[in-house]
Amino acid sequence: MSIYKSKLNEVKIKNMLQEKYEIAVNKIEKIEKGTANIYIIFAEDEQKYILKEFDERVKKNIGDLELNYVVETKIDGLSSIHKNKIK
Repeated sequence: MSIYKSKLNEVKIKNMLQEKYEIAVNKIEKIEKGTANIYIIFAEDEQKYILKEFDERVKKNIGDLELNYVVETKIDGLSSIHKNKIK
């Protein structure tokens, strides 16, 4: 069971991945092991992604500093970096 209640739901995850990363989501499964909110994302292009929700803890620790997210997607061993700034 996760330590923090998830702020994400299926609709938010689908919208976020489509808008920010152009990933069309087919199915979402939540992993019910460990203490983190982790989701397996199955995309319409048959790719599989892992989404880990952690920013609640991070935001508490950094205060008003600007937070940068780096998302690395791997396809056949090659990776692509996506960066987003959150304030």
